[in-house]
Amino acid sequence: MQNRLLIWITLIVLLLSLGACNSAETEPVASESAAGETAQQNPTQDTAADQAYPVETPVKPAAQAESAYPITQDDLGQLIQVWTLTAVTVDGSAQEAAEKTLEFNSDNTFQIITSDNTITGNWTARLLATESNLMLSSSEGTLFSYQITSLEADSLVLTSIQDGKPLEEHFAPANW
Repeated sequence: MQNRLLIWITLIVLLLSLGACNSAETEPVASESAAGETAQQNPTQDTAADQAYPVETPVKPAAQAESAYPITQDDLGQLIQVWTLTAVTVDGSAQEAAEKTLEFNSDNTFQIITSDNTITGNWTARLLATESNLMLSSSEGTLFSYQITSLEADSLVLTSIQDGKPLEEHFAPANW
């Protein structure tokens, strides 16, 4: 008799502890169908994803997907000329292109001419299989970093980050 009572008490404690693990407020359960769609079984409750902070995905400029990588050392020969700014996009929206001219020389010096000032210095390029970077080091010690999105005989597209947003500058040769 005592054994049966002990078994019943153990069973009741076990059931109570399992019941305590399942709270009255249940989280919605999502199941994935064969087609890859997620079905919500409890639509009245917010999901944990709705309450969490959104995950930021890196923004890649549209021109980057169209560019032909990799840019080779031979392609850098096309960079050696004077380029005039023709278009600017900030975070995917077109902006008015200010007056800006870039001049790249074969001795790795550069000159940026805007309506406000002129910046001179040295340039270097880092060519990788997945991206090509252009570093401009001014005479005053300022470093400008760009990604060469596209480099062709008739166009140059440089991408950088300005105020946390992608800035894409389109240039054409000044002598065209």
